[in-house]
Amino acid sequence: MGLLDLFRAGGLRPAWTYSVAGTLWRVIPAPPGTVVGEERDTKSKVATFFALDLASGRVRWSGRRFHDDWWVGVTVVHRNVLLLHGFATPDMPGHRGLVAADVSTGEVLWSDPACTLVELRGEVLLLSRETINGFEREERSLRNGARTSSAPPARGFAGATLEDASREIIIPHVLRYGEEIDPDTERLLRPFSPGESSAWPVEIIVHPRTAVLLTHERVPSSSGPDLLAARLRVVGRSSGSLLYEEVVQRHLHAPVQSTFSVVHDLLLYIKDGRSLRAIPL
Repeated sequence: MGLLDLFRAGGLRPAWTYSVAGTLWRVIPAPPGTVVGEERDTKSKVATFFALDLASGRVRWSGRRFHDDWWVGVTVVHRNVLLLHGFATPDMPGHRGLVAADVSTGEVLWSDPACTLVELRGEVLLLSRETINGFEREERSLRNGARTSSAPPARGFAGATLEDASREIIIPHVLRYGEEIDPDTERLLRPFSPGESSAWPVEIIVHPRTAVLLTHERVPSSSGPDLLAARLRVVGRSSGSLLYEEVVQRHLHAPVQSTFSVVHDLLLYIKDGRSLRAIPL
């Protein structure tokens, strides 16, 4: 029985795959039932964005450019609105500029090249802008950017991202060497735990029926230092049996992290930096 047959015997196989020509830079699950992705062409310095139906992988929209061809990034997806930021200067990390786009269609709802997002307040955004008198804050409508009022001090932006989906998105827990783990997790990890041929850390998602593991294996090289290969495995929690595995990235000089998540009982992971795959758990 071949490896592919083993995967099928375990009942787990990809439901859909979406591939890009450039580099799949970032994937963001977004309610309701959507995945937003960022593709970058590092040669031509162009960043484009797409959205897929979570259940089927069907393309809702793709190839969209926002704010700037390259100096642009996703800040957050909030209440079916995609918020993207620009940068104050290309060589500095400070954000400046905001674009609000409809997640369902990819259409721009409004934009402001001079403001910076400070905090999410439901249907209202707290923004900051630099003026000749210093920084001023104001509240703006999430949907159309209309100013609602001057704003009191911020309560803090941390933890506000992915507000509508936070209970449905499971991100990996990073296990580091020597960290204490519970007996059930230790039992699942034992057959695949890093040894002499592997490297820490290990990432794990414990799901009601399965556990998803990402480990890194050393690949000996005759022409230089050993490299690493990142291997993703799905293990049955009750049986401890291997249900699915795949090498998701090769030729690594150091461990990579956060290449997978679980959303609505669907495992999402990036393969070779170019393909997004979904496996029902």
